[in-house]
Amino acid sequence: MVRIALFSAPVLEFGGGLEKYYIETAAELAKQDGTLVDVVTMDDDFINRLTSFMQLFYMKRIDKKANFKESLTNIRERLGDAGYHKERTIRELRHRLSNYDVVYSKNELLESFMLKVLVGYNHLPPVVLGGHTPLAYPNPQSLQAKVHNFLYASPMYRFFASPANKYHVLNNEEELLYKKIFGPAKVHKIYNPFDDVAFRRQATRYPFNLSLDKTKLHILWAGRLTEQKGVADLARIIEAANNDDVTWTIAGDGDLRPIVEQLAANHPTVTYLGHVDQKYMSSLYSLHDIFLSTSKWEGYPYNLLEAKAWELAIIAYDIPGSSDILHAYGRGYLCRQPEQIVEQLQRWAMHGLEPPPKRVGSGDFGPETVYKQLLQLLNPTN
Repeated sequence: MVRIALFSAPVLEFGGGLEKYYIETAAELAKQDGTLVDVVTMDDDFINRLTSFMQLFYMKRIDKKANFKESLTNIRERLGDAGYHKERTIRELRHRLSNYDVVYSKNELLESFMLKVLVGYNHLPPVVLGGHTPLAYPNPQSLQAKVHNFLYASPMYRFFASPANKYHVLNNEEELLYKKIFGPAKVHKIYNPFDDVAFRRQATRYPFNLSLDKTKLHILWAGRLTEQKGVADLARIIEAANNDDVTWTIAGDGDLRPIVEQLAANHPTVTYLGHVDQKYMSSLYSLHDIFLSTSKWEGYPYNLLEAKAWELAIIAYDIPGSSDILHAYGRGYLCRQPEQIVEQLQRWAMHGLEPPPKRVGSGDFGPETVYKQLLQLLNPTN
């Protein structure tokens, strides 16, 4: 029996891409014979205290309710045979993690600090750090993004992260960066797993009050409303490209929510849904023609894989992760500036969309391929 812990300080109820990855990966690996998998996080009180600290770092108020967007009932259902444990203290965390054969942790500074300084790698089995947060944000604008790049390029981060036994990266550019920092032998690139067919099968419910005229183009944007996801650029694009021939649907929540609420108030063509539970996302994609991503940086974004599963035309910035996915997709368009996105959207509105490409398999991110690679990565004897 191989016992695997997937560790992240924030709770799964946060409902972001990392949480989706942990839930689906834990559920799938737990199906394998001879494998026990648990997700381990800190508890709700710890996360609320952490949020209070982060408010000082970001110098703004953070809504603590945003830490608990997904229901615990839905999470446990999606986890299947995998377990979910929340620890109150570092002592409890150390005791919990020491009982596994391997620990997989996301690569952020917080988790690396906790494992190195508070828990201690000497108390742990082999540790794999998963690169779900880019070490370098392209073209950082805010002070916080610039501080992130400084910290993750510093000897301090290397000190916290270097005791890990292996490093899991999600795209080509991060693979090169990790190999430069930690050495080629310890770095393994494995894409996020995604099952196109299973995702499409989830589209059984339509809890959306959307009146979508089939004569118009319907554009979907989905993600956290943060600087990383390019919400300011989204507003610029809508203001420039909005007309009577298109509609915009925005799904997500975050600290830049007022910008989106104002867009919806100013434009009848813009609908803001707020946070949408993962169980409804397939239905939401199926109602649209175009998926728009304005993310400034990503690891390997699920939302592009989800849009691709429904053969939507996709337009995104040319960044690591997004480019890995869209270079091989017949309806994927990579741009560098908001103006290029506006031009492409206007072109589609005027001339229509190209027909969908012939449906192909999931390729390098197919579940069978990826989970086999992950099991090999998490095998403590390798």
